[in-house]
Amino acid sequence: MKIQVHGQIFPYALQETIKVKKIGEKRRNFNLGSQTLSFSIYEVEMPDGCEISGNYIKTPSGTRLYHNRGGQYEAAYLISEKDEDPLADKHFSSLKEI
Repeated sequence: MKIQVHGQIFPYALQETIKVKKIGEKRRNFNLGSQTLSFSIYEVEMPDGCEISGNYIKTPSGTRLYHNRGGQYEAAYLISEKDEDPLADKHFSSLKEI
């Protein structure tokens, strides 16, 4: 399974992938003080047996990933429940009891 990430891939999420290929750069202009958002675009190959449920991906090793596809004013990211970042706490704190 391949997904595209238009932004950042966190370290533990990177360890769960088979292959990551940088396929380009993108600049997005938005009308908030003439700002420009620039980010890399990656093609990420995930292992066979991954289960997708909305934005969440469960790998065969049991690790949960969150794939934020980004929006008009933000870059996308791929983060793992093992990453130590406020975004990981935001997406996985309600799932830790499960």
